[in-house]
Amino acid sequence: MKTHTLITLSAAAGLLASCSTPSPVTTSIVPPTLPGTTDSVTAPTPKTVKKVISTIPVATSIEGEPNMVISPYAPYNKIDVSGYKSGDKVGDPSTVKTDGSTGKSNLRVFLLP
Repeated sequence: MKTHTLITLSAAAGLLASCSTPSPVTTSIVPPTLPGTTDSVTAPTPKTVKKVISTIPVATSIEGEPNMVISPYAPYNKIDVSGYKSGDKVGDPSTVKTDGSTGKSNLRVFLLP
């Protein structure tokens, strides 16, 4: 096999291994480095992925009102989240502001409980 094919297969194996649910004992797959090459490919660690998710705030569910949550952002509006499931990332429409010079909006997102 060619060097490029071996590196690609090793990277794919590492990425597939990182997609599974981690066991209590975690192991990392490091693709082999072939003689004469300096390329090394590493997959993202579960810790890195978990940090990104934990920085997104979680809404508060409203008891007795299914599909309604309270936004974690001021003014803490009630938001109807029909059609979404727990863990989905949704935006608070009351926080949208559009920059007049660039035309970009900055919708603030949160996770559903």
